[in-house]
Amino acid sequence: MAKGSPNEWTQLYFVMSTGNPYQVVLMTTSLSVDVLASATLLALLKVGIDFSVEEAELRQWLNNREFTPYPALAEALLELLEGKRLRQPVYIDVIRFKYEDVLGASSPRSVADVDFALLRAAVLESYNERYGEAVSDFQSLVR
Repeated sequence: MAKGSPNEWTQLYFVMSTGNPYQVVLMTTSLSVDVLASATLLALLKVGIDFSVEEAELRQWLNNREFTPYPALAEALLELLEGKRLRQPVYIDVIRFKYEDVLGASSPRSVADVDFALLRAAVLESYNERYGEAVSDFQSLVR
């Protein structure tokens, strides 16, 4: 099975206890990668990163670390924003286009591959294009 395919599963282990009698039990469940993409998508939306493509298409991209830059860019954007949010939403697919196709950055497959200066510039360009503004300072977009 290809890494990041919709059929990939992640095993989650946790403990539970009963109240009477008190007994701790090790539990396990399997989560599909799509659940992980859902969590990433929700985290992105909370910080002001949305999308202009079909949600199903973006989920496929977020599930595919081997062939798309979206998992690395999503993780890098969450790190860049550090729990803050953009004052207005910006499309992740446009950020990807600006980052790679306009600014010429290499397509990342991990956060270590991401050039954060170029990522900030890509967010700025995407924001300015979407809202018809000329903001030049990334920090002024963050609240």
